[in-house]
Amino acid sequence: LILGDDLSRIDRDAVASSLRRWQLPNGSFCCVHGISSLDSESDIRFVYCAAVICYVLDLWDAIDLEKMFEFIVQARGYDGAFGMDSGCESHGGCTYCAVAALAMMGRLDRLPNKLSLIDWCIKRQHFGFQGRIEKDMDTCYSFWVGASLDLLGAGSLIQSKCCARYIKKCESHIFGGFLKSLDCPMPDILHSYYSVVGLSLSGVLDQRLDARLGITKRAAEAAPTHLCKLPVDARKQEQNPEICPPESAKLELEANTG
Repeated sequence: LILGDDLSRIDRDAVASSLRRWQLPNGSFCCVHGISSLDSESDIRFVYCAAVICYVLDLWDAIDLEKMFEFIVQARGYDGAFGMDSGCESHGGCTYCAVAALAMMGRLDRLPNKLSLIDWCIKRQHFGFQGRIEKDMDTCYSFWVGASLDLLGAGSLIQSKCCARYIKKCESHIFGGFLKSLDCPMPDILHSYYSVVGLSLSGVLDQRLDARLGITKRAAEAAPTHLCKLPVDARKQEQNPEICPPESAKLELEANTG
């Protein structure tokens, strides 16, 4: 999509067949072909991967959406955010996978008590963003957590200037690219990409972000009309996919969090 390919060379039937095999009875997905969760990892990361595949190629009829939704919801913790699976610690990356998958599934509006999730996300910012409570700041979470807030309609609660300043402090002026954190000796591709995306979320770059896919809105909107579709039962909302909390709720949250 980023390079403008129409993906017409993909064997959609083969991909759909694989998705059916990879979905487990609890709604999650294996990362490789298996017959049970013991044969392969299966957690919220691969649910997101399946959601992206279904969204981009319009293969929603290949999976059980309701089981998928149930798995995502049961991965939510007491603090409102999401972990790898039920009973796992809430994590910024897992939270993004859950929120973005729900957005592509057209079911983000069915998630209860979004304010607790928004509250958890905004509390991960300490200059830059951390991925978990009491962990160090890390440039990639400017995307994982920042994009989650954006999808929840709470992107305005990001302290954009602070976030951008931290990311820029992590830029390597010797090698180019961006570091994972200030004490990291070398830049890498992953943190460089998500640092650039974080700068987009912070309003520093002109290119706006499609937070569901982590690519520019320009690339997503240029996709052919047969690609990037919500499930059939959710397409009525396609013109307005973002689910925003009421403005009064945003103001109340800002007041409570200082």
